Formats: sequence, structure tokens, C-alpha cells
Amino acid sequence: MSACRLDCSAPHCPSTPGQNPHCRECSHAAYYGIGQDARGRTWRWLYTLQWGPQFLRRDGQPLKRSPLDNARHPAWQAFDPWFAEHGA
Repeated sequence: MSACRLDCSAPHCPSTPGQNPHCRECSHAAYYGIGQDARGRTWRWLYTLQWGPQFLRRDGQPLKRSPLDNARHPAWQAFDPWFAEHGA
């Protein structure tokens, strides 16, 4: 399971926030993704072209301990397929 939503805050971007198609090259594009790891745990993230992924809690706030420093963290099982399909 994975899903993608795009929000763009650039005034010149032709997209409507939250809908695709969008300007993939827009530096203001913010992708919100959700996916599950092999054990069925749901992971959420915000991905921007400039900063990469930021993993989020259910309420949309950043996780206190990010899996970014651990390449073997289960969150990557959810993120990697999503990135292959939706990432830039």
C-alpha cells in the first residue's frame, strides 16, 4: 500500500494543491506519502526535492527519532517503493 499527495506553495506553479498533475521540477513541491513495511506498520512522510524525506507521526508532526540515520530501518521498506513510483 502506498499513496501520494502533492501540495505546492509556489504562486507560479500550474498545479492545484493536493492534486496531480503537477510541476515535478518545482522546488516548492511537497509530497506527502504513506506506506506500509513488511510487518504492516504504517509510515508517513513529507518529501521535498530540496530536503528529501521527513518521517511523520499520524498527526503530521515529525517523529522524535527519525529513521534517516539507519539504512536498515523498516520505514525504508515503505518509502523506497513509493519513491520509485512518485519521487523525482
